[in-house]
Amino acid sequence: MGFSGGGSGSGSIGGSSDVALNNTANDEVLTYDTALAKWRNKSVVGSGGGTLDSLSDVVVTTPTRRDILTNNGTSWLNRSDSVFNVTDFGAVGDGVTDDTTAIQAAINAAAATNMPGMKLQNSSGAFQAGAAAPGGGTVYIGEGVYIVTGLTLGHRVTLRGSGWGTVVRQKASSTGPLVQNRRDGTVHAKFCSIIDISLDGNKANQSAANHGIVLTGDTTNNYTSTLDEDYDENHLVFNVYVWNCKGDGIRLVGSGENRVLSCKIHHCNGIGLYTFQDNYINQVTIGWAGRMGMHIDGDDCRVSNVKAWYSGSVIASDGQGFYITSDSGAMSGCSAQDNTSSGFLWDGAFGWDATGLMSDSNSRNSSGTYPGFDVYGSGFIHITGVARNRYNAGGPQTSAVRVRTSSTIIMDMVAATGVWGTASLLQTGSSTSGNTITINGTVQ
Repeated sequence: MGFSGGGSGSGSIGGSSDVALNNTANDEVLTYDTALAKWRNKSVVGSGGGTLDSLSDVVVTTPTRRDILTNNGTSWLNRSDSVFNVTDFGAVGDGVTDDTTAIQAAINAAAATNMPGMKLQNSSGAFQAGAAAPGGGTVYIGEGVYIVTGLTLGHRVTLRGSGWGTVVRQKASSTGPLVQNRRDGTVHAKFCSIIDISLDGNKANQSAANHGIVLTGDTTNNYTSTLDEDYDENHLVFNVYVWNCKGDGIRLVGSGENRVLSCKIHHCNGIGLYTFQDNYINQVTIGWAGRMGMHIDGDDCRVSNVKAWYSGSVIASDGQGFYITSDSGAMSGCSAQDNTSSGFLWDGAFGWDATGLMSDSNSRNSSGTYPGFDVYGSGFIHITGVARNRYNAGGPQTSAVRVRTSSTIIMDMVAATGVWGTASLLQTGSSTSGNTITINGTVQ
């Protein structure tokens, strides 16, 4: 792409070359408007901006709406590939310098690109009216420790590290989540991704119960925002290590279609992973949560290959491995181990299918109080699984199953006996009326 003409700078931009401009603010972003054949100031996310006076007479050779120029405080850089390295915006990553402004500037630049938008169908099969919102790019953070107060992702922005050697650590005495999507008024960001990165909440130096990741959606289905390309959020969290948060590890709030895949959540003082409706959770390990390992609080979630262990490190009575308070969900291949309360608790839940579950040595710190599988005030639930004590027959999880004030519960369980077993298969006081509970091939 060629660049020539007057204004406050001149030269050419192409490949790695750049051109210096005078009196230019850091993180300023220009995108090319093919309709006006001019560069426009897009420094404010979501703003149409206006023609930047100093470039109004610039002649650009064959630009496209994908072309973007960003400023790092001294020079314009060609970012037509929509990948933004935080070091170009001044981030240091030395574990001491506050890199919030630099990384947020890179995020804002990515959100302000003219990458083409798209329109998806709503629940009635109709496409959203109006023009597709442009924007989106990848913000790359290399290895290092980056200190931030908090980061807010713009629409269709991907925050990508180089693996867990990229550590984003929350600055002491911060308030708010470590990473969240933009959510202010009627404008909020969808289709955000957080990939290949480690997020450290630095809880020992926080006074507020800050969460690691918060992705918030809109459940009104009214498309009030120009960024509402789809009713659901469609965020992705992949290969992310969230740890050391004073609040929850990951929170998925509001509308769904979010995916949390191949992640690790450790040593967070609140809930390890909280999810609302229509989300997909797969291959996640949750350890040492202060409360429950995972709280499934919205309908139609799909959870597979998740292990929750040593939950309840702060509030033992809330230390279920999995706490389920929603309807119409599915779970498979999940394991609850060494949690302070029940391994799995369905509480006011309806219409669940849960298969291939393992409840191992739960009720830690409260021997004999909580069973491996616990169902309360629920109905129309099908559960298959195994209950065992890893230590010995006198281990903390002294009963395999407890069912209270519930109906149409169908359970087909295997409970270990003898050295590795529980003292009782069905806990005293359980209700079998209206339910079908089979343990080791015997109907209870």
